[in-house]
Amino acid sequence: MELNLRRLLIKFIHGLKENPKNTVIASLTWLIRIPYYYFIYPIILSQNVIKTNRSNINALSEELDVLIVSPGGVATTFLLRYVSKFMKTNDINDADGLKHIIPAADFKFRKNLKVIYLTGDLPDIEQSLVKRGWLFEQYIKLGGNLSNFYKSKEIKRHFRDLASNQLKIFELLSTNNNNIMIIHYNDLWDSQLELANFLSLDPQSFVNSFPGKRARIIKPY
Repeated sequence: MELNLRRLLIKFIHGLKENPKNTVIASLTWLIRIPYYYFIYPIILSQNVIKTNRSNINALSEELDVLIVSPGGVATTFLLRYVSKFMKTNDINDADGLKHIIPAADFKFRKNLKVIYLTGDLPDIEQSLVKRGWLFEQYIKLGGNLSNFYKSKEIKRHFRDLASNQLKIFELLSTNNNNIMIIHYNDLWDSQLELANFLSLDPQSFVNSFPGKRARIIKPY
């Protein structure tokens, strides 16, 4: 979640003109929430990432059929929600801390576990996360440094490095593991049959009910 002071100020001024009382109440509510979101929450998030360390990935995924991972911003929740109708996946809301993991380069996933890694073009990923206010959260989940909290340029630069490193590790792991499938966001909707076969699901039922692709508006930098 990123604080856009200019946008908040414009919204506040317009609100005062439209409905002064409700605007003041809403502003006071946000002032109360800001210390949590911008001071306490980052620390809690960082501690949760530490708990989901590289050594306990297999333990946390012991009861799963498939693990779907990404740097964020590539329809991960969409795919998790759909695949979970057919088989046991990691948590859609990342309650288990597995959605954005970065394993060690020599990590061995559980033998029968299917792993799908979603990737995409880094500028598009970054813009998607910035637009929804999730860039800092994803930066921390990929192992970013909490000390960069107020340095938005540093966060963006390091996020790309962390996401690139995550992709390289999954590419390396996939060379010796046929149970790892890497899919680019742009190819996701054209890979439905391949996905069904990879997951050993009935292709017809999987493909026929696969949701359509929504338009993704990406503004040029």
